[in-house]
Amino acid sequence: MIPLTLPRLILKRLLANRTLLASIFVSIALAITLLAASPTYLKALDRLALNLEIGELTRPFSNVHVYGANILLTSEKLEDTERAINKSIRQHLLPIYDRHERYLIVDEYLAGIPNNPLPLPGSQNRLASRAYFRHLSNLEHHVHFVNGHMAGTTTTSNRTGPTIEAIVGMKTASSFDLNVGDKVTVTTHLTADKKIHVRIVGIVTPIDPNEDYWMPHASVFLNPPPITEGPVNEEIEYNSDEPPIPLFVSQEAMVNAIGEAYPGSLITSIWYVLIETEPLKAWSIKEIRRRLDDFETDILRTMPGSQTFTGIRTMLSSFEKRQFFVRLPLL
Repeated sequence: MIPLTLPRLILKRLLANRTLLASIFVSIALAITLLAASPTYLKALDRLALNLEIGELTRPFSNVHVYGANILLTSEKLEDTERAINKSIRQHLLPIYDRHERYLIVDEYLAGIPNNPLPLPGSQNRLASRAYFRHLSNLEHHVHFVNGHMAGTTTTSNRTGPTIEAIVGMKTASSFDLNVGDKVTVTTHLTADKKIHVRIVGIVTPIDPNEDYWMPHASVFLNPPPITEGPVNEEIEYNSDEPPIPLFVSQEAMVNAIGEAYPGSLITSIWYVLIETEPLKAWSIKEIRRRLDDFETDILRTMPGSQTFTGIRTMLSSFEKRQFFVRLPLL
């Protein structure tokens, strides 16, 4: 009889429980494998979830809006700011960049229209209309001309002030009974030495009021609601139910006419940078934030006081908060 030694006893016990031991070793191997793979798994899960969030981004929420205020209305300054925007886009946003549009905004003026001429200084008639100049890049490609044609770039001058061309929306034309060939006179105040004379040369409607170009909607640009602001001075009263007249002019005409009549005027410029969301999926959260931050820093360097807005930042912040609470049960 073979004596029972300690090694033989251990071997005998191992053989008797070989199925249990095999299960234990397999479980340990699986646990180690899962532990080693969990960071990769979580990272892939985060990437998939982020791509789904990016895929749900729609315009204008995904656009990058740059707001520049108090820009001197001169050709040189407008060209400088446009070059700055283009340079920053090329350096930081080019892979996700689709296109951009520029919207130039001038503060409202007093306006004399055929049905409501400007009051004479000191007269009992104190009711005046209001108007403001606007320039929206590539406008002619997104409107249908009900009557007339696109406003030109030519500015003519005489002793009373410059004359330029403008187009208006059909709803504006109907509300103020404006027709092609009518003239609108705008001025900062009734006793101003020079006034700007605007000849209406076109009446338009949007081709597609819901397209990306008009975000959020064409009516915001062409048919704005009334502004319930007080009068510029005590000699003038406004009809609070009457909105200002948006006069769309070329950039050259805006610069030349306002520069001649009211030199030193300041304007607001808004750039709508349209983003392609599909290429955005190739970037990590860190890279997205870095590129947006670098873009904003560049813009601030060339246009102090400017502001940059985008729904992409909001989406990232919301995503990161949700992911934090989702990871806890997974871990």
